[in-house]
Amino acid sequence: MIITLIGLGQSLRGDDGVGPEAVRRWSLEHPQTASDPSIRIVVSETPELNLLDLIQDSDVVILVDAAESGDPAGTVRVRSGLPEAGATPAEKTAHGFGVAETIALAGKIGGRLPSRFVFIGVEGSGWELGKDLSEPVRRALPSAVREIQNQIVRWSSGKFR
Repeated sequence: MIITLIGLGQSLRGDDGVGPEAVRRWSLEHPQTASDPSIRIVVSETPELNLLDLIQDSDVVILVDAAESGDPAGTVRVRSGLPEAGATPAEKTAHGFGVAETIALAGKIGGRLPSRFVFIGVEGSGWELGKDLSEPVRRALPSAVREIQNQIVRWSSGKFR
């Protein structure tokens, strides 16, 4: 089983950088798990259609990204399943062609999609260029890191308890 962990976001755009930061912290806190060859770790500032290459041959994809749903800043939410195209309009994302739209396109052109998708979203509040993570998002990082580990353990049959 191949698990691909992807931290999405631009580190120079405030809370948009939470995905890469959470994945980096997880890698540091769980070095033995992170070094397992069945786990691919990717940090991508602007995946757009390159996301298709990142998820190719994966059985499980865990995406960690900033969210903008109206929840309080720092809220960590986990969703499983394919995202709905248009749920987050691509023009509102920093990534250009949105994740949901990219995955929907792969399905339409007959691409092999992973059997499982998990989205770990951390609600952000500030997206300004040149800013760092907001304090609520910074405080949420340990929860996001725990959730990454929970998902890795879940999908790797408990190999990394």
